[in-house]
Parts: sequence; C-alpha cells; structure tokens
Amino acid sequence: MVIPQTFDLEVPRYEDIYEEDSDEEEVSRKRRREEEEEEEDSILPKKERWRQKREELLYTYYELSGYSSAVSLMMFDLAWKMSKDSREYLWWSIIGVTDQFLNCKISRDQYVSVCGTVQQHVQRLTNQSDVSSVNEIKIKYSNELRLDLYRHWTLMESLKHSAYTASRFRIWTSKGKKKLNEFLADMGLPLLQCKQNFQSMDMEIRRDVCGWIEVTAQKYGLEDISYSSFELQYGFANKFCAADLLSATFSVLTNPMLDTEAAFLKAQDTLNRCNEDLINSGYLSSN
Repeated sequence: MVIPQTFDLEVPRYEDIYEEDSDEEEVSRKRRREEEEEEEDSILPKKERWRQKREELLYTYYELSGYSSAVSLMMFDLAWKMSKDSREYLWWSIIGVTDQFLNCKISRDQYVSVCGTVQQHVQRLTNQSDVSSVNEIKIKYSNELRLDLYRHWTLMESLKHSAYTASRFRIWTSKGKKKLNEFLADMGLPLLQCKQNFQSMDMEIRRDVCGWIEVTAQKYGLEDISYSSFELQYGFANKFCAADLLSATFSVLTNPMLDTEAAFLKAQDTLNRCNEDLINSGYLSSN
C-alpha cells in the first residue's frame, strides 16, 4: 500500500508506549547514580504522568478500530438458520472465535459473551442427537490456560514463548528469567519436571499443575492466565483443545516451504479431526 508522505498516520512514538526495562548488567554506573540521586517524590509523579499519557494515546489510536464477528461464527449462524448446522461446523466456529480472542482482536467481555452463545448451541446439538456412541463428536466446556501448546511441549518452554506470560515476566531480561524461576519454585515444581515433555511429567503433577498455576498466577499479576474455552473429544483417546488446534493450523498456513494455495489447502485439512498425523506435525512445527 502506497501512502502519501503528507498523510499523517498518527502512530504513537515507541518511547511513549513502551517503558525501557534493561538488564541490571546493561545499566551503566552513571545511570545508576542518576537514579539514586533522584528524589522518590519526583519519580512517582513522573511515572504516573507517563502512564496517563500512554493510556490516552492508546485510546485515541484504537478508538475507531475494531473487528467484526468471526467469519466462521457467521457461517455457522447461517447454517443454523438453514437447518444445516452440525457439531463439526460449531467446532470450526469455536476455533475462529478463539483466534480472535488470543490475538487480541476482541475484548475478554466480547469473548465471554460469544462463549455463552456457543454453549447454548453445544447444549442444543447435544440434546438433538445421541452422544453416547464412541465415534460421535463431543464438545465440552473447559477452562484453558494462556500457555501455547503446553500439552505438546515442556512447561518451561511454553511459559517462555507464550505471548501472555513472556510479556508480563519480561522473559528477555535477566530479572524476568529470575522471576519465572521464582514462579515455578513458588508452586513447588522441580525444574527437572518443567523441562521435560508435559506428557512425561509425573502423573500427580500433570493432574494438578494447571490448578497450581491459576492460584500462583494471582501473586505475579497474571490474573487473566485462564479463560473459558472448549474441547472436542472423538473416540476414547482423541481429544483436541481449540487453542492447540488453532496453533497447529496457523503453523501449517504460514509454512514458508509451501506456496499460498498449497498452504491454505493443507491448513484446511488440518482442521479435519481425522488427520491426526497432519495435526501432530502442526504441533511440532509450532514448537
């Protein structure tokens, strides 16, 4: 897109939005002396003014921008009104809504409202057919953590590379890495367990760790680390989480080794619950 030089995008400056947070080793002695000499009563108002200005800039920048409902949800609604809906279509709409929420395209309140509507459709479709059969699709409500692919990765790597936790711990700094280790220690999790594949962790730890994370997260300012979601079960062993399947599909869609058309068609196949090998390869390429 070509933009005339006279056109003002009104993009805020980096320093007005992001606060500098360097490693302790990188802070010069001169900078330290200057910070020590500053009076505390002059620092706090300065930071408070910066935060207020930041909030005003972000509000002005985003006030006229927004996203519509997920197209997958619109298509399901259309299928429902035509009496062509199914649990398969509903599952695909859930993945679309999950993408919007995890990529900050809709607010948490909007997402919760949509989940309420989706839950009504889940109950309606469940009551309309027999879900006691092993081969029937079952969609269930679940409480999910904002940790990317932690079931298919190590807990340590998931905490380090998930956007939500990495940004709040500031994992790229020495202080952030230390804080992450403190977070794990606070839960009583041995590093050996955190650094091995989630499915290889001790059964008792694997069963309770999600609850431990939710409780301990409050202490570290991670109040929104969990959110309402859905999972699909097919057969005895096949269980898919909406966020995990979203990551696998996105990984296939953005594969640089494939051209646009091939990547799109392969990503479409990844949404098919029967393509387990393709889904698993998507999990691996996402890591």
